[in-house]
Parts: sequence; structure tokens; C-alpha cells
Amino acid sequence: MDVREADRAQSVQVGVIFLFGFLIVGLSLYQVTVVPEQNQQVEFNAYQQAAEDLTDVRNDVLTAAGRDTTIGTTVKTGVEYPSRAIFVNPGPPPNRLATTGERNVTLENVEAVDSEAENTRTFLESNVSGRSYATRDVVFTPNYDRFTGQPMVVTGHQSYRVAGDRPIPMTGQTVLQEDRIRLIRIDGDLEAGGSSVGVTTEPVSPATRTVVVQGKNDEDITLRFEPPSGISASGWNETTGQELRTANPQRVERVVEAPDGSHVEVILNGSMTYRLQLATVEVRDRETQRASEDPVARYLITIQPSTQTVRTGETTEIVVEVRDRFNNPVSGETVTVDGSPRGALDSTSERTDGDGTVRFEYTAPENTGADSVDLSINDGSESYERVAIGFDVVSQAAGAPGSEPPIVDITSPSEGESIEDDFDLNATITSIDQSGTPILAANWSRQSPVNTDPEPFDSISADGPDGCSYCVIDGTQPIDISGWTSGEHTLRVTGRDASGQVGNDTVTIDVAEPDLTFTDLRDSGDRLVFGIANEAGQEVTIEEVGVDATAIDTEIYVDHDNNDREVQITGTSVQDGHIDTRGEKTFSADGTLYDLENGGNNGQYATLGPDDSDVEIDIRYFSQDLGSLEYTTDEANADVSVILRLSDGSEYTFHFRQSN
Repeated sequence: MDVREADRAQSVQVGVIFLFGFLIVGLSLYQVTVVPEQNQQVEFNAYQQAAEDLTDVRNDVLTAAGRDTTIGTTVKTGVEYPSRAIFVNPGPPPNRLATTGERNVTLENVEAVDSEAENTRTFLESNVSGRSYATRDVVFTPNYDRFTGQPMVVTGHQSYRVAGDRPIPMTGQTVLQEDRIRLIRIDGDLEAGGSSVGVTTEPVSPATRTVVVQGKNDEDITLRFEPPSGISASGWNETTGQELRTANPQRVERVVEAPDGSHVEVILNGSMTYRLQLATVEVRDRETQRASEDPVARYLITIQPSTQTVRTGETTEIVVEVRDRFNNPVSGETVTVDGSPRGALDSTSERTDGDGTVRFEYTAPENTGADSVDLSINDGSESYERVAIGFDVVSQAAGAPGSEPPIVDITSPSEGESIEDDFDLNATITSIDQSGTPILAANWSRQSPVNTDPEPFDSISADGPDGCSYCVIDGTQPIDISGWTSGEHTLRVTGRDASGQVGNDTVTIDVAEPDLTFTDLRDSGDRLVFGIANEAGQEVTIEEVGVDATAIDTEIYVDHDNNDREVQITGTSVQDGHIDTRGEKTFSADGTLYDLENGGNNGQYATLGPDDSDVEIDIRYFSQDLGSLEYTTDEANADVSVILRLSDGSEYTFHFRQSN
């Protein structure tokens, strides 16, 4: 063999070995540099998706706390690395989504106003003011291989990222908005991880009732919070505390930290009134069963005046409501008749319905005089577990003057009249051809949906004949409906004459929902712009907005990239509104309602003045072109619907369909 040929063969072998070595080195460098960088970006994207999902969980908490609706959201807790034929990915990250231990929220020095039922006032004083509510938080703890993410926390009043011991708000706070105090207690035992976790949020005691409160003796009200998981009192004060002070300067007097850092105190102006709402929801893994106990009966109120006048043999209805410790109605609780009234009842006990109410039929005895029906819950040992409905039983017989009570006639408003603004209640009371004696008292009260004690008319004029001018009187009472819920309200007017007899009349009116109407369609395609007008005759506030485009595609969402304001509400005379999800694609067009202030970043409610007739709703930009739309009132054939939810809970939906 030629020696030179052997040398050439050895050179080829050495070259192959060198090339193989370079390949191994290159692959190794790619594994330790490029693969980690790519995975870090994948982990960052997964973390951002988890943030969007937790914002949805926060919205679920708000919805379940106010609507008695169970909602589910899937939270992306893991990460999906790209498939690699040669290179190696790390194992699944041990990220965890869990509920924390309990912390306390306390409301101090608060009392219900005089217009609330007596038992409501008594219960709040002894069982709400100064008592603590134990609540939990939902915490996502990331532990990715490369990306270092901050823990994220969902509480009953806000959601945060946690930087050190300082919260970075992901949503606005809901504990105090204008005059509404809303305390949402979170319960549940959640501990899960993996690729994703199905989270169910279920109402335990939804805030379907509101109690108007103020400070005792007009002194300051204190809201005391133990800080959420991982957050210090000073950090909470510098962020959420500052937000509270800025948004409510007339109501929030100061926010202070305990010297030992154990809690913060929000001091509210107690001379002002507040609408108090309390709620409990359970947050749990979708695969587990509800663990929270059903709320139990705590106090009893009447849904009518505590004293009524009836004729002998007359049948009337007694309606009472049972409430839990959060002032919300409780179903399935037993209300018992105590003692033996002179009149007859159709039952000695009844169970509350889905609205927490029971009804008894009372038939007055044949003998005139006083009667009382006593009702109770539980063992009746507490005063707020009992109510007494008094009856003044008067004669049915007609005849000479002196035998009949005065005639009461409510002249306005009329039965069933729709009321949109403050109004005057007018009534005429006469004893002519009845007792023939002067009218000594004329009172009015609300009978439902809340019961108020009778109050004298503001203005009374005598209109009777000579010798008995007060045998006929006209009464006028200005009625302020601010704070009244929409729907039916029954008013009662009573008149008592000098013989001691009492007559009455009632009228049921319909307090109209604030009326928002469609005016014109201004743009459609990858955005939807239309006009509305406020014809309610009063200010209305839009708090939540939702879009449902699932008839076109179930995956459509609204995203304005990294710009703000996916939804803008402009042209108002009081306050324009918007929501900003900052390109996180959290605004799904699947009918989910998003809170303008708390569904994204730096949002703002929209308040329309009573004469606003050119308000614009601008929703941008849809992930898929909606095509050319036209307005329709036919919900069944709608392709896109926009839902506006007002501060009083009423909703308005505007429907659009694709034009041919």
C-alpha cells in the first residue's frame, strides 16, 4: 500500500471527528443558551395568560356575589413548551393555585338608619357592627424554570400582583364606590396545579339586599382589614388606601396602619349614609363538591306596617322575610306562629320560599278591638328573631255617624302608574257621613318592598263644612325616590278621626327602570360604534359592559393591542367611562360582563345626566371582522349583542345582526 494513501485516509477520519465534535459543541451551546431563552418567552406568555384568567376569576367573584349565579373559569397554571426532537425541555413547573388561610375584615361603629326595619337595626347593632368576617384569598404562586413571575392574589375587593410586600393592582377596588360599601367574603378549599385548573365560583349568600347605614351618633365608621396574603399594611395603604382616598375624598377621612403592622383602618365619614352589601362566595376546584355550609336564619322582618286596621271578618295577608347574618334572604327556614291570636290563621307555621318570604292569611275576629299575631324563627330567644303584627279590628256594620271609620282616597299617583322621578303623594280623608268627627291624624308609609313606619304628611289643608272643617282634609307628601329599587312599590295612607277609628287606602306604583334607548349605528366591522340616549329623567351610571358575538364565532374577543380603552363611553354630561385591558385579550365577546372600573386597568364608570341624548358607545377592536351590522329588536336573530348593566342592577341589551 502506498504510504501517501494511508496518510490521506487518516486525515479524513480526523476531519470527521472534528466535525462531530463541533456538532456536539454547537448542540450543547444551543441547549444551554437558545432553548432556555425560547422557554423563558413561552413561560412569560403562560404567566400573562394566567393573569388574564385570574382577572376573570375576580370578575366571577363579583358576579356570583351580586347575582346568585355560579360561574366557572379555567386558569392556566402550567406551561406548554414547544416540541423538540433533539433538545430537552424542563419538566412541568410546580406552580400552585390555592386559597389561603383566613384573615379578618371588620366593620365598626355602624348602625342602620331609622327607615330600616326595627329588627334590621337591632341585628346590625349587635351582630354586624364590631364583628369580624373571616375571609380567604386566592393565590397563584408561579415557579417556572426560567421566568420569574410575581405571585398574584384575588381578594374579595381587588386583585393584585405582589412585588416584595407591595401590591400592584390588577383591577380597581370595590370595597367603597360612591356611597356603596361592598364586603365580599371568599370561602373554599382550593389547592391545585398542573397544566390548568378549572375554578368554580358559587354564591353562598349573594348580596340581594342592601341596608342603608350611617355612623353611630354620626361618628366615624371604621373598616379594618388584615392585609391580603404576602402584602404588608404599609404596602396596602400606599396603593389601595391611596386609591380609596383619591376616589372618595368626601367619605374617606384617612387610612391608617396599626403600629404593629397587623392591619389597616379605613376611616369613613359617619355623618353620611352608605348602602351596605355583604356577600359570601365559595371558590373551589371544579372537580370538588361545595363545602361551605348554607346560610342560616338570623333575623326576621315584616314586609308591611307593624300595625294595621281591619274590619271584623276581613281577611288580609301577613308577609315576613327571613334573613341571614349577611342581611340576605334565606330559603327553607321555618316561621312559627306563637300564642293564640283572636283572629284565625291559615297555618301555624310556614317555610320560606326562594325569596326568603312566607305568607300567612289572617281573618279578623267578629269582635272589635286589638289583636296581635306573633311570629318567630329559631327559638325566638333574641328580639330580632320575633315580630309582632298588630291589628285594630273595627266594625263592619254601616249606619249612623259614629259607626264607620273615615274614608281615605289616594288621588295621585294612580294605581299602576309608572314613576320615573320624584313625585307628590296626594290623598283626601273624610269623616262626612262616617263618624262626623274631625280628622286628627293623617299618615303615609311604604308597605312594600320595604316596610316603613307611618309618618305625618308634610302638608295638610282643611276642606270640611262649617262647624267641622277638619272632617275633610287634603294631604300632600313630596316623595323622593332616590335609592328606591325599580319595580312595584305599595304606599299606604291612613286617617284617624276623633272617635278613634282609622281608615286606610293603598296604591301600587311602578318605579321605572332608568330608560336607555338606541339612537343610531355609527360604525361596524372590526369595531362597533352606536349612540344611546338617557330618557330616564335622572342620572344613571353604567358599571358593567358585555359583548356577545358567539353567533358569529365563539372565539371572538376585543383587544386594542397595547393601547387603552377597548370600550369607550363618551358624550355624557357627568362622567365619561371606559375599560382598559391593556392588550391582555381579557375582554371575551362571549356575553361575559366586565366591570368598567375593575375589569381591567384604570377604568372608569360612565354616569349619564338626565338630558344626555347623544352618548356614544365605542367598542374596538374585534379579533374578527363582524361585517356590516344593522340594529334589530329581534333578540332571536341577533348576531351581536351589547349588554350594559347599571348601578341599580338593571340591564339594557342592544342587538345587531349582519345585513345581507
